[in-house]
Parts: sequence; C-alpha cells; structure tokens
Amino acid sequence: MWAHLAVFALSIVLPLWCLLGLIAWTSVRQARDDYQQQTMVVARNMALELDRELAGFSGILSALATSPALQDGDLRRFHEQAVRVAPAGGAIVMRDRSGQQLVSTLFPFGTPLPVTAAAAVRAADECVFRTRSTCVSDLYIGTTDRQPYILLDAPVFRDGEVEFALNIAVRAQHLASLLARHQLPAGWAASITDRQHRIVARSPEHERFVGSLANAALRENTAADEGRVRSVNVAGVPVWGAYVRLPAWGWRVAIGVPEEVLGAPLRRSLFFFGAAGVLAIGLSIAAALLYGRRLARSIGALDRLAAAVGGSVAPSALSTSIRELDSVSASLAEADVRLRASYAERDRAQTELQRLNDELRAQVEAEVAAREEAQLQLAQAQRMEALGQLAGGIAHDFNNVLQAVQGGARLIQGDAADEGRVRRLASMIVDAASRGAAVTRRLLAFARRADLRAEAVDAAELLAAMREILQHTLGTGIEVRVTVSPGVPAFFADRGQLETVLVNLAANARDAMRGAGALTLSAVSETVAMDGDATSHPPGPKPGTYVQLSVADTGIGMDASTLARAAEPFFTTKARGQGTGLGLAMARGFAEQSGGALHIESAPSCGTTVRIWLPVAQHAPVGVHPPVAETGHVTEARHRILLVDDEALVCTLTAEELKTAGFNIHAVGSGAEALKLIEAGESIDLLITDLSMPGMDGLALIREAQQRRPDLPAILLTGFATDRAELAIGGAVSGSFSLLRKPIEARLLAERAAVLLMAAEPSRA
Repeated sequence: MWAHLAVFALSIVLPLWCLLGLIAWTSVRQARDDYQQQTMVVARNMALELDRELAGFSGILSALATSPALQDGDLRRFHEQAVRVAPAGGAIVMRDRSGQQLVSTLFPFGTPLPVTAAAAVRAADECVFRTRSTCVSDLYIGTTDRQPYILLDAPVFRDGEVEFALNIAVRAQHLASLLARHQLPAGWAASITDRQHRIVARSPEHERFVGSLANAALRENTAADEGRVRSVNVAGVPVWGAYVRLPAWGWRVAIGVPEEVLGAPLRRSLFFFGAAGVLAIGLSIAAALLYGRRLARSIGALDRLAAAVGGSVAPSALSTSIRELDSVSASLAEADVRLRASYAERDRAQTELQRLNDELRAQVEAEVAAREEAQLQLAQAQRMEALGQLAGGIAHDFNNVLQAVQGGARLIQGDAADEGRVRRLASMIVDAASRGAAVTRRLLAFARRADLRAEAVDAAELLAAMREILQHTLGTGIEVRVTVSPGVPAFFADRGQLETVLVNLAANARDAMRGAGALTLSAVSETVAMDGDATSHPPGPKPGTYVQLSVADTGIGMDASTLARAAEPFFTTKARGQGTGLGLAMARGFAEQSGGALHIESAPSCGTTVRIWLPVAQHAPVGVHPPVAETGHVTEARHRILLVDDEALVCTLTAEELKTAGFNIHAVGSGAEALKLIEAGESIDLLITDLSMPGMDGLALIREAQQRRPDLPAILLTGFATDRAELAIGGAVSGSFSLLRKPIEARLLAERAAVLLMAAEPSRA
C-alpha cells in the first residue's frame, strides 16, 4: 500500500522539496558563515587595540618604575613626573606592601594619603608582589569619585626585591571610547570583560551595563582563547557572538550580532520553501485521495480480519490485488493460531506460578516466625543475664552485711554480761548496717530514685573545696589541679551527693593512675542548642544552658569494651573486695536525676575524662546556715510523738531510740489505730509514720491526720522512693511535712523531729 502511495507522493513532492531545501540551506549557511567570520575579525581587531592600549599604560609604568627620582628617594620630583604622564581622567598611585599610598596624582604632594581598602586594588598589588611582573586588576569603584576604574599595576624594584607597587588607574569610560571608535553595524554590541566576567566597557549603553556580569554563555566558556557562542546578551537580546581573550591580561573582548540580523535570510528562504511545500503537499493529498478509494475496501477487510484474531471463530486469509495486504492477512491468520496456543500455555504457567507463590509465602512466614522467636529468646536471655548480674551483686553485698549482723548478734546473745565486748560487737553490727545502707543509697541513685535536696552551687568554690579535700586524701603522688573558666554561673544540684560523686570519681582516678599522676577538676559553661550535634554531647542533655564539670586523670585509660560497660551496675575491673561497681552507675543516675547527663571518654594510655552536665541555677548560691535546733532542747521539752509502723520489730527499735533521745513515744501498728487516738483527743505533738503499710498507707494517714489537726507536723519514713512520696514532697500534704529515707540514724531522726517541733511551737503559742 505504501509503495503505491509513495509513487504518487514522491514523484511530485520529493524533487521540488529537495531542490528548494538545498537552495535555502546554502543561502542561510553562507550568510551565517559570513556574519560569524566578520564578528570574529572585529573581535580580534578590538582585542589587538585593547592590548596595545594596556601595553602603552604598562610602558608608562615601566618607565616611571625606573625613574632616577624614585631610585634617589625624591618622591616630590617623582610626583611631578607622574602628574605629567598621568592619563586624562585617571591617576598614578604608588603603595607599599601594607597598602599605604605614598604618591597619588589625585592629590598635591605632601597631602596625607589613606590606606587603600578596595579589594580589587589589593588583589592587583598582591599579584605584583607575588609574580614580580605587571598585573591588571578587575573592575572596581573608585573611593574618591565613585566611578568605575581598572588598574594596571607594576613592580618597583630596589636591590633586586619588589619594594612598591606602582599603578595607573584608568576610568572604564576611557576603554568604552576605544570600542565606540569602531563603527559597528546597527544592532551589534561590543564589550570588554575582566577575569571576574564583569563588563568593564560596552558599546553601546556603556553607563547602563558597566559592572554587570556577562551573559551565562560567556561565563561558561572560559577555557578557550577565542570562540563563538549563541546566547542572550545582558540587554536581553538573543545574539550570535564571538569572543577573543587577551593572553597577557586575562580579559576578553566579545562581539554580539542579534539573531534577528542572522535570521533574515533564513526567514526568506523558509517562506519560499514553505509555500512550495504547501503546494506539493496539496498535490500529494489529492493524488492520495484518488488512489485511497481503491485501498479503502481492502483495508476494511484487513481490519475485520485483525479484529477476529483470537476470537471464537478462526479467521481465513484475504486475497486482494495488493501484495502487502495479502502478506499481512496471512500473518494475522498465522498469529491467530500461535495466540490460541499461547493462551493454553499461559494458563498452565499461571497455575504453576500460583503454586510456587503459595509455597514461598509459607516458607517466608515460617522463617519470620522462627526469627521472631529467636529474637524473643535472645532478649529474654539478655534480661535474665542483667537481672542475674544485678541480683548477684546485691546478694553478695547484703550477704556480707547479714553475716556480720547475725554473727555479732549471736555473740552478744551468748555473752551479754561482757559489757566491753557487747559494745565492740554492737559497733561492728552498726558498721555493717551502714555498709548495707550505703549500697541501698547507691542503688537508689543508680535507679534515679534518691531524693535530692538541690540548691544553687558555685562551681569555683565547690572545686576549690574539693581540691583541699582530695589533695590530702589521694596521697602525695597525685597532683590535684582546678581550672574554672571565667564567668561560669552557679548550677543547680544536691551539693552533698555531688561531692560524693566527685570523691568516688577521684578515687577511681587514683587507682587508674596507680598513686602517681595529675587529676584535673574543671568547670565551663556550655549551651546545648536545639540542633546540637550528637557527637559533642551525650543523648541526655536537653537544649539549654549547663555547667559542665569534668574529672580528668592521666591514668592507664580503658579500651572500647571496658568503656562500653563502665557505667553498668556491679561491673568493676578492681580485685574482689576492692570495689562494688556502683560508683559510675550512681554518678550517672545522679546526673540524669538532676536534669543533666554524664559522658565518659577514655582510651588506653590516654587517661580518662568523666564529664557531668548540670543545669544552670536561676538564683545565686546562698551561704550555709547553722542548724535551727539542737536535740538537747527536745530532751527538756518531753514532747509526745505518735509512731506508726506495721513492722513490730522496726517499730519497737525506733521507739526505743526516740525514747533514748528524750521523747515520749506512743507506738501503734496501723493507720486506723493512729486515727482513733487522734480523734479521741490524744495529746500528740508530732506524727512519725512508715509509708508502705497495709490498709491505709503513711501518706493517706498524714493527710487524714492533718485534716483533723492542721497544725500537726509529720515525718514520713520510707525504704524506697515511689511516685506517691515524690507527690507528697511536691505539696500533696498541706501541713508541715518531711520525708526521710530508711535506714536512718536515731540522731538524724531526732534532729529532724526537733526542727519540726520548734517550727510548730509559734503556731501553738
């Protein structure tokens, strides 16, 4: 079919179209080549003229640089010579390496001259001092008349070294006048650009475009010495252009010819070519329509054959007078046979694929289930390992405590008559119980459950006091240093627990240094920004302002595996019996509970640095006040205390200790009994109760008691910290209230009771 139609179309259209196209192409190509060659010639001529102009200025500078007046140091005579040869509208200036102007033809000799600050001028001077040859600057704005200038800079030698930079400042308008002397055709534009691709001079419209960046095409083609580009110039006109580089100066001269000028021959050729094409196409369409009628019937039959392929009825091949149509119809009939066979094969493949997908899904589900089960088992094993390590450490320490307590008690029970021995054994039992209490306090600090009495602390005063303590306790082989940055503010923390943390860290450092080295305590102010880098801060500190305390030693350091476990509870590298492994865990718990963080840095043979971030205090630290009361005052007053504890042994021992301190004690075993006594009008000056009790707990008892007697002070005792105790501290109980931790010495309990009783006396008076 296409062969029949092509005979008519090509016999009419192709010869005419080819002839007209060849003529148009030849005409346009010739005109474009002529214009491009002409622009390149003009650009080269302008570049040569600009090079001669700059070389002339360079010659003036070279002559002045060797002036006898300059060699003799007679700057006045040199100034007179420079004034005579200075270009109109320009200036000659000489500067030293610092940029100080020594001679300037813009001013009379002897006028104080400034230090040149223009970046382009300083860059040209640096080029002269570096290359020891003449350099040209980029375009810059003069400081005196605010006009655009360029600068030619030459070296002044003395004893073989470049001592001064001598330059001629030439107005950009002078270079524009060089371009204007060339009579360019209408619409053409010429420009000079510096090394930064800024227009130094342009013709026409110099004043409008001087200082502007050259178009993108010129900025991108910076490697070649000359070339042709197609772009849009700075005036927004599409142009064909040519550019030439001045090798000695690095500047370029560019000529732009509007595409409107180059496109005029093309438009004329396209007009004639299009008209001939329209005529040829019209004739071709007419011929195709005449012959198409004959083909329509055969194509319609072929269309019906194609629609029947793959249907329920197998189609048969056509027989026409066109060989291509007959071949296509035979191919369609054959394709119908292959298509029916492929349908059957596709159905079999889909069935097999579905079976494989079902098997694969089952295998994946089984693998995922097995992996999840393995991960659960691994997590459980890790939890059990951590729990076993924690329980083992606690059991070890408390077994030692219980061994000492039980052994001492049995010895006292067996030989109670020996008063001296009983006192000595009782003292040993007290020491063992104190060690157990210390382990408990460290565990609470590690779990962030210890109650903190935070206050504003002055970093410089704290570290100075710690230095006095540590200098005598660490040994003569340890040098204790303190560095505090100026202006470090006070921070907010429990001073007592912080001092304990610092002492523990110092003891670890002493062991790591094996008794000889330097220990540095330092404090700096640090702000953690909202987008703070995670590599400079541990994950703990939230955005805010902190005081960073650090303890650095010069010890043996830790490897990566030891450092990773250093803060784990009960992990220690010390020999058995020399460490509990709770020091660093307690320090981390204290820092995080105080609203800060702790980070450890260490490497083998590089020492260890422990950094603690603590929040900045809002108020200045206050001095330490003396105790408000003494226990002896209570002994004389014989105040009556209601003691409540469900543990009979603890209740009895606590009552005996308070009686020894001089109090009258009424002890009961539950909150309900205590409320009955209060409601019955029993005379009570102070309520002391345990927190955890069956039925009514200590917090509820204090609340109910103070509702009945608002002026009744209370002390809550607890062996662990809970959310309810923290709530009470925050004001859940309205009356006079204090929270103390078990175990507590009788002396401390008596002192706290005395403080509350004395505070309550004015309200009762």
